[in-house]
Amino acid sequence: APAMPCGIRQGYRSRCGWGVSVNATIHWVKYVHMKLLMNELIGREISTDHFVKVGLFEYELGRGIAYGGAYGTPKKYLGVYNGGNAFAPFGILLNGEMIKNRLEYEFYFARMEEKSSSFRDVNARTKTHIVGNKRSGAAGVEIASDVFAANIKGHYDTPRLGDIKTTSYVMYSKALDQRIEMPNDCESRLVTVGSGFEYEKGNFELGGEVAFNMGAEYVYNIDRNVITLSGPYTGQEEKVQRSYSHVLVVSEDDTVRSGQVAPVVNTIKSAVEAYDGNENGITFQDTVTYNGTDYSLKNKDNRFRSAYKNTYAGWMGVIDAAYNWKPANMKFAVAAGHASGDANPNLVESNKSYKGFVGLNENYAGKRVKSSLALGARKLQAPLTVDPNNKQWFDNAFTDLSFLGSGITWRLPKRDLEVCSNALVFFKDQRSLSYIYNAVSNTGGFGSTFARRYMGLELNVSFEWKLLPGLSLLGDTAVFLPGTFYKDVKGLPLDGSVVTLLDQADSTGFTQAVPRLGNDPQIIMGLALQYKF
Repeated sequence: APAMPCGIRQGYRSRCGWGVSVNATIHWVKYVHMKLLMNELIGREISTDHFVKVGLFEYELGRGIAYGGAYGTPKKYLGVYNGGNAFAPFGILLNGEMIKNRLEYEFYFARMEEKSSSFRDVNARTKTHIVGNKRSGAAGVEIASDVFAANIKGHYDTPRLGDIKTTSYVMYSKALDQRIEMPNDCESRLVTVGSGFEYEKGNFELGGEVAFNMGAEYVYNIDRNVITLSGPYTGQEEKVQRSYSHVLVVSEDDTVRSGQVAPVVNTIKSAVEAYDGNENGITFQDTVTYNGTDYSLKNKDNRFRSAYKNTYAGWMGVIDAAYNWKPANMKFAVAAGHASGDANPNLVESNKSYKGFVGLNENYAGKRVKSSLALGARKLQAPLTVDPNNKQWFDNAFTDLSFLGSGITWRLPKRDLEVCSNALVFFKDQRSLSYIYNAVSNTGGFGSTFARRYMGLELNVSFEWKLLPGLSLLGDTAVFLPGTFYKDVKGLPLDGSVVTLLDQADSTGFTQAVPRLGNDPQIIMGLALQYKF
């Protein structure tokens, strides 16, 4: 989501004012940094320049696909980074020249999240759900999300071969105590290796980039059992009480309560807290007395989640080219791109490879052929490969996607006007089951066939008109025409958390209808004045 003024988010109260909360490294400041020429610090004259930058600043690798500047855009189904801070993180960048005007280096560090900055944070009991950690449960020290990157840039400019720029990078992201199902239930150690180039000669341009994910997401062994409020017994739902979510009471004498969740009373609480096992579906206490009746206590079949590892194995590649037709002040461009996809890797709780490409803070919308709506505004609702037995997840980032595009840019120098028009078609990488929806009864279910992969066509037009020195008028409009994929999955339920939020604000007690995926065209329009100084 784009950053709001002052970095505020709706729905909270803080010193910034009623109904908002500040979520930034330094309140009210989005970017601030200091850059020093290290040559002066060394006190020696050298032929190459070396710099260090410290503070809050944006940084990208290549085209911003492997690591970009869209901070505060986590992937909820992965533990790569679950922070919601839309401001630039604290970073340190060391860069300089190895060969004058030919070869440069960059070493980058950023702290995305800091979870152990105080005595209170370190000792907070936030890990009692991890098996074997019930009695201590302290958060611990040195818990953070950090990014390290090294980048080598080359520049070769010769009259014969043309102008060639290259970049080769490796990034390591260490994100500790992230969230998949509940807070602090996983960690991620993502490595991305990539390389790109830009080539120009005469009127011809060519560029591209490719990157590969490595490393793994480590999912902790957790106990899902928590205390909840419920009306646990059939016919007695009005008697709301505190109950265990994943422990059942079983009795041959009490057929009403047997098989229901266990209430939190002293006798049962003592047995639950004394249990140190890690087995699903077993009876762990033969006899416990409650209201004069003997019960046995049993774990639900899914009380414990075993530890497992998701190995990152995704990749992406983009390429584009352009030709300048100078007599007509026009540029023609073509582009293609692919980012591998996969299903939610945490649907199956076992070691596996996750083949979907993972980009951190990725904000790629195209270079020579740009997407305003699907990739730029991220309005394309892109479901992951569906599983009929689990919750459906959506990821609008550059993953599980292929595209082809072309564009024309026309310049009118006398009017300082530039107009650009692009057309792009999108395809889903992984196949998904179709969805059969009945609009009359507002019900549906997954079909037995696969949905087609064609997602749709985007057409966009943008312009920049320089009215005065430094002052420009900008415009952008785009339409997305959904393809056969959205026709085949029409009616697919969207994120149910939206319904929960709507119900919380509704005092009538009525439950909102489940929002569903449609296949109507999307249109966006924008107009802005920009002044640079």
